[in-house]
Amino acid sequence: MAKRPEQKKTVLMIEDDELLAKMYQTKLTMAGLKVVLAHSADHASEALKAHRPDLVILDILLPKVNGFAILKNLRKHPETMDCPVIILTNLTGSEVDMSEEMAEALGVVDYLVKSKVTPDKVLRSVLAALGEHS
Repeated sequence: MAKRPEQKKTVLMIEDDELLAKMYQTKLTMAGLKVVLAHSADHASEALKAHRPDLVILDILLPKVNGFAILKNLRKHPETMDCPVIILTNLTGSEVDMSEEMAEALGVVDYLVKSKVTPDKVLRSVLAALGEHS
């Protein structure tokens, strides 16, 4: 059995699909992580201030403000500029190629397409980005 860290790492998931967010919250919580959910850019801003996450999982297709605007804002502030970010989105085809290039330029640690990954793959990516072992 894996040794539990003394203080749980905090993951902020910015995802407007509440059912999907809850599913990932359950999966990551079962792995010993603290998961904070934000369903919009406004909620994300509040959660970033209140929780200082160790990692952010970010959807791109969000209401009002897209995920890249949130990511650019994260990179502007000293408190969050080095926070690892994993993109988890439904963008497909040529949108993905363009988005992956922008994500790479903004220092994203992984770019995952929702329809092509399992919750286990997302968990492995999160643990790897946090320097944890599954």
